[in-house]
Amino acid sequence: MKKIGYFLLLSLLMANCSVNSENGQKDKTVRHSAVNIKKDTREFVDLGLPSGIKWATCNIGASVPEMGGYHFAFGEVSPRTEFEDDMYFVKREDMDTDKDSLLEFLDDSLEIGLAGNAKYDVVRFNWGDSYRLPTRKDFKELIAYCDANWTTKNGVTGCEFTSTKTGNSIFLPAVRSKRNKKTDMFWGSSTDVCNYMSGTVGKGSLGVILMCTDLEDNEDGPNVYCSPTAGSRSFGFVVRPVQAPDTDPFPNNKTKSSW
Repeated sequence: MKKIGYFLLLSLLMANCSVNSENGQKDKTVRHSAVNIKKDTREFVDLGLPSGIKWATCNIGASVPEMGGYHFAFGEVSPRTEFEDDMYFVKREDMDTDKDSLLEFLDDSLEIGLAGNAKYDVVRFNWGDSYRLPTRKDFKELIAYCDANWTTKNGVTGCEFTSTKTGNSIFLPAVRSKRNKKTDMFWGSSTDVCNYMSGTVGKGSLGVILMCTDLEDNEDGPNVYCSPTAGSRSFGFVVRPVQAPDTDPFPNNKTKSSW
């Protein structure tokens, strides 16, 4: 339980440390080039979720489930390897929502942002069709209707979600966010945390991410803690796409576009 409280505190600290990338930012050319991923890598798993959403077996840029794949900043549709503050070119006013505080931002009622908008959703831009970024609501549904287990797959640690209805599963390798030129060590060691981007954004420099961490010292409970939390939109995150059903409401957001 101490470790869970520790990570929740880190989430609040990260929110306070988020960077306003508009100040002193260099002029950047918007890069809209599709990620080179073969269509036959797009395999999806039916976890029997109430929404009808299916989850991809691999991250964008990965050919097998245990590969990390590419890192993206929120609202960008091309991958990068470096995430310096002045490289983030997405205008804040284009992405800001009407939520003013972190508590409101993490409230269940917030379900607006990038999902399904091809100008900001890296999955929809690169893959088209019914593919998109998962939202905060999708992350919560995944956690609620699957059993989570921290495990190792082909030598790679990560979190496995197994459906309580179908028995099917997906594996999210432990890949942390990138800040500046290096892997962000804000969350702890290099192999015990998953940081995954969503299509939900908030006021200021915040975006919703899925954070899963190893709880191997938790003898009386689960060995993994998973929850949506806050992350800086200028950091780099890996992406696990979802395939939405025909009844999917997205795009249904307040995101403005100047592109």
